[in-house]
Amino acid sequence: MTLDALRELLGPYFVMLDAPQNVECVIREARRKFQHTVAELTVR
Repeated sequence: MTLDALRELLGPYFVMLDAPQNVECVIREARRKFQHTVAELTVR
């Protein structure tokens, strides 16, 4: 997974400040069409 690779590559240089969190986002595609997405946020 992406988070595992980030930990492996950046681990010696960064410290994880908090557990990963889900962030909801709504993107307006057209006048009456929306896209709802959930992204994972990590803070290092």
